[in-house]
Order: sequence, then C-alpha cells, then structure tokens
Amino acid sequence: MQIWSTLHQCFKKLYPKVRTIIDCTEVFVETPSSLEAEANMWSDYKHHSTIKFLVAITPNGAISWIPLCYGGRASDMFIVRDSDFLDQLQPYDQVMTDRGFKMKTDLAMIQCTLCIPPSAAKWSQMLCGDVKKTSNIANVRIYVDQAIKRIKEYRILKNQIGIRYLPLVNDIVRVCGALCNLKEPLAN
Repeated sequence: MQIWSTLHQCFKKLYPKVRTIIDCTEVFVETPSSLEAEANMWSDYKHHSTIKFLVAITPNGAISWIPLCYGGRASDMFIVRDSDFLDQLQPYDQVMTDRGFKMKTDLAMIQCTLCIPPSAAKWSQMLCGDVKKTSNIANVRIYVDQAIKRIKEYRILKNQIGIRYLPLVNDIVRVCGALCNLKEPLAN
C-alpha cells in the first residue's frame, strides 16, 4: 500500500506493477597499460576504455541499487546475470527496461515480468498500438536516464577516471548514487 501511495500518476495509470527500472551506463577510464586490462575495459560502443555499471531505480526516481562495476567489455545482460540483481526481486515484480535487455526468461524463472517497448518485425512498420505503448514506456523510462545523468554530474565521474582510482571505483559509484538520493527531491 505504501508503494502504491508514492507512485507517480503515470505509473499508477499505466504500469502499477513496475517495481524497478534498470539500465546500464559507462564512464570513461584512463587506458590501462596492461593489454589484458585494456581488453577487459575496452568498450566497442564508446570506442574507449570504460567501466560499466547497472543502475536500478524505483518508479519515483530514487536510485535503489547499483551492483559492482564491470569493464566496458561486459554486456548489459552479463552484468544483470552476474550481479545479484535478479536475487533482489520479489515474485510478481515487474522490471522496466529497454529492448536490449533480453531477460524475459530470467525473470519468468523467479515469477517476475518484463516491461519493454514492442519491436517491429523486420521490414515492417509498427502497429498503432505498439507505437503508443513504445511512447508510454519511453515517457516513464526517462526517470532512469535522469538518475544516471545525476550520478554522472559528480566531477569524479564526469571526466576520465584515473587508473589509481580503479580499486575504489565501486565505492565511488555507489556514494555518488547515494548522494543523488540525498540531493534530489523526489517528485510525485
């Protein structure tokens, strides 16, 4: 009942079962001198050495969970499966994310559901209802993008992280996430 009373109206109306919204993000890291470390940290997406981490937020926009950081080479799904994110969920929870997270089966195993935008079949247009559903999900998924943006506004994450800080990077990211919850008021 308490969760329901604090949900944004858009969630109450369209997605009342969503308990968490997730996405991964990357932060630039100084290129390591070790070839093995560089290979693990290289991000094909960013074309640079990065650390990558998962961010889970509540429907209200509060950062609720950040697991350990991974090298930029790790895929989003590897991070979801390797971290204990799935262990944090309760039966009947619904997870909202983008199309890149192919986790419907993983969630079904723990009696949870996935809320993602529909995909159009190759070489065809989306149906009217699917366009509307995609727009609705995009309008509420914006909260996770905003949370990630708030985390990355801290100077230590805004610029390239030095190699000397890598042993502390998990703590740095988590502290930045916690500070975001203290700094930003949550709107209803």
